[in-house]
Amino acid sequence: MKTASQRIEVHFKEAMNLAEQIRLMADEVINIARRDIPAFGTITKRGWNSQCADSLVKREMEIGSLLEEEGDELKKLAGEIEEQAREMYLAEAVNTTLAATRIY
Repeated sequence: MKTASQRIEVHFKEAMNLAEQIRLMADEVINIARRDIPAFGTITKRGWNSQCADSLVKREMEIGSLLEEEGDELKKLAGEIEEQAREMYLAEAVNTTLAATRIY
């Protein structure tokens, strides 16, 4: 059976791993927004020259911008998860130490 400090360590590592996964996902979303969506617009403009194509490319760029913003929000979320995990880890470590040294 795991001790309290081992459980705290496991939960901390899980939270940090989750934050890293979210950060990687955010990077992927931002790369799609910056690289792939403008490439689609270029391909569209090459093969289709009309007012509808202009509207479509404009909308794709707007979607790319929104995706980039969402990627940034995901990065902020990952940072918040890491910060809270550290705070909780420190608080639990202090509580465990106090509980171990408490005299009744």
